[in-house]
Amino acid sequence: MKIPSLKYLKDEAVSSAVRFPLTLLSALIGVSVAVYLVEFDHDIDNQLPFVNLLLVSALGLVLFFSINIYKDKKQKFNPPSWLLSLIGLILLLLIYFTLPGSEETNNISQPYIRYTIYNVVAHLLVSFAPFISKGEINGFWQYNKMLFLRFCLSILYSGFVYIGLVLALVSLNLLFDADIDGERFFQLFIIVFGLFNTWFFISGVDRELDSLEEKTDYPKGLKTFAQYVLLPLLILYLIILYAYVAKIVGLWDWPKGIVSYLIVCVAVLGILTFLLIYPFGEKEKEHWISKFSKFFYYTLLPLTAVLFIAIVIRIDDYGLTVNRYLIVELGLWLLFVSLYFIVGAKNIKVIPMSLAGMILITSIGPWGMFGVSESSQVGRLETILSANGLLTDAQIINEPVLELGDNDYYVLQDSNKNELLLTDSLKNEVYSILDYLDDHHGFDKLNHWFVQNPDSVMKVLVDSSSYYWSQAKIRMELMGLEYRYRYNGLNDDSYSQNYQAQDAYSGIMMVTGYDYILDVNFYDYKQEFNIENQLFRFSKVTESRFELVLDTDTATFDFADIMKQLGMESGDGSPIIVDNRELILLGSNDSMKAEIRLDNLTIETSKEMTTTDFSGKIFIKMPN
Repeated sequence: MKIPSLKYLKDEAVSSAVRFPLTLLSALIGVSVAVYLVEFDHDIDNQLPFVNLLLVSALGLVLFFSINIYKDKKQKFNPPSWLLSLIGLILLLLIYFTLPGSEETNNISQPYIRYTIYNVVAHLLVSFAPFISKGEINGFWQYNKMLFLRFCLSILYSGFVYIGLVLALVSLNLLFDADIDGERFFQLFIIVFGLFNTWFFISGVDRELDSLEEKTDYPKGLKTFAQYVLLPLLILYLIILYAYVAKIVGLWDWPKGIVSYLIVCVAVLGILTFLLIYPFGEKEKEHWISKFSKFFYYTLLPLTAVLFIAIVIRIDDYGLTVNRYLIVELGLWLLFVSLYFIVGAKNIKVIPMSLAGMILITSIGPWGMFGVSESSQVGRLETILSANGLLTDAQIINEPVLELGDNDYYVLQDSNKNELLLTDSLKNEVYSILDYLDDHHGFDKLNHWFVQNPDSVMKVLVDSSSYYWSQAKIRMELMGLEYRYRYNGLNDDSYSQNYQAQDAYSGIMMVTGYDYILDVNFYDYKQEFNIENQLFRFSKVTESRFELVLDTDTATFDFADIMKQLGMESGDGSPIIVDNRELILLGSNDSMKAEIRLDNLTIETSKEMTTTDFSGKIFIKMPN
């Protein structure tokens, strides 16, 4: 075997860079941004623009590769490369500006879910871009085989390069006391797997795509892997799933939501397995492959039916969400693919093309996963509130009013007046729906239910108090309901209990021996205070331990002792009033004196107790 010369390697690297310039540029931008974020993580106040640029660069890498590979093959539709690249660049810019530019309470996950969908579509596009025209099934399979093997080889080479460089850095550390920062290893990982891996991959992509249809070489290792590893696993999973189906039919105990995800995963594994060995099934001696493949698609039909029953039960109970919409969509796609191959069709290009087209079309518009799921959840919420007299003529009754309290803090007067209108289970449904809307869609469709502007009310409350307010919380409180999940404490595996100090809201506090009092809470767990030109940092270490740090001095506040002392009480989850002294934590050390006096504390237990919420004040005695 002839070892390639350095000149050959250089020529190949330059040639691949010229062939895929925007792909490589996208990789370079993404790697540069990632390395920069690792280096200056703590110095960047707003990281979202950098994260968004990193995400769009990753998408651009795949998109521009699809464009280049499309142009490498003769096509009936043959626009100039610069035009396709310009369209790709415009799409990337549009996607970038749809992502949130700063961390705000009204940010939702919808733009990132949509970005993920576009990324999946872009990867699917890579699989069929050069073979989008009719025919050339073998060329399509050979092309994807080449991509798959090249990807595996790229990961293998990148892994060895990374391990080799890491060992070199470790040797420098050991032999020369180089004191190499641990961040350098992660940055090296980003460079190797982001830039070298990409460059190595594109340098091995076949240039003669038009000749792939004539190729007849089928790697035996690929067939062996699919036949003796993937197929047995697939059969095992099918047996397990069918045993579960027999159980639910026999007991008439319909499946939980998780079964839908399992069916989708097993179906995708089976489809990929038969795609890997597709050409072998066309040979006379290997007809069992095509027969078994058809049998597999028959086995998917009952499982798809179970998937639909399971997800319809969830939708009937809890309405449509983005995840449930996707499961229904994937179920329809599996049904289509199964029937397509059962009737004798053999065009395997239909698999990625149909999936890409389906999820792309349903990611936009009022018919899409976002519009339909938002309407479903808002409608469900409206039904609950209207049926129980809390919403009349599209207006919340007994809406609490924002007023200035006795202690110069703004509060919602006459809050919780509607608590008796709903049962605890319905309150939990309202709580869950509002949290879902907060995470995925926002509240534009229900803001008109309130006399006051919820966003304006929230801004006033956040500015005037130390308590945590979310978009969901302010709307539930304006509905006259307390924002919390109601646990029965008897049958649930997990249970939550809130404790409040006896004089938490009296406005009177005796203070001696301290210089400063500051507000602290569980959610703002990276608070910084500048006192007398000294920077104090209050931060969460674990779910039950917090630290106050000044230079090298650290005062630790461990909530474990308080939790053990208070214990957990079953009941309706209502707050328990305790003596102020039971909610005090000391965190002093030799040079600094500090104390936290909690106004309220929420403890949750499943296998162990953890702190899930608190608010209060921290008292600090400055070091001498």
